[in-house]
Amino acid sequence: VLDESGYIHKGDDGFKIKSRTFVRDIAVTGTVHKKITKNVDEKIVVFYSSKYAEKAKAEREAVISKAMDIVANPGRYTRATAYGACRYVRNLSFNTETGEVIEDIKRVLGIDHDAIAEDEKLDGYYACEWHNKNTHLWRRKFPTSLCIKRAFIYT
Repeated sequence: VLDESGYIHKGDDGFKIKSRTFVRDIAVTGTVHKKITKNVDEKIVVFYSSKYAEKAKAEREAVISKAMDIVANPGRYTRATAYGACRYVRNLSFNTETGEVIEDIKRVLGIDHDAIAEDEKLDGYYACEWHNKNTHLWRRKFPTSLCIKRAFIYT
């Protein structure tokens, strides 16, 4: 993603795109409920947009602000209310029963500047991945959304 080679620049606003195709083995369940391995041609297309980079930076600033408040006032947050900002807080742990932040003298909370820097590198990037026959489309957003969302497209 971060390697500049292979990008095609489109327009004057910094938009760029590149793609690659590769073969991947996937396990599928057959008609008799037996797992079989299939080779699937997949294509990944990566986009970069300076407008999307600005949006990602603004969204992250709000999350960093929340993370700083968690460090300063951990008692005001639970696992549910700290969602999203936890990524940027070091030594953060929650009570498994109540969901409250566990305040421990040995584990001082702090801002994880390394995680912030890693996310900043990927500002503005977006990737799509799909099978060769366009029967399934997976969307993967960079940087922190590593779960894959599936949508079905029929042509």
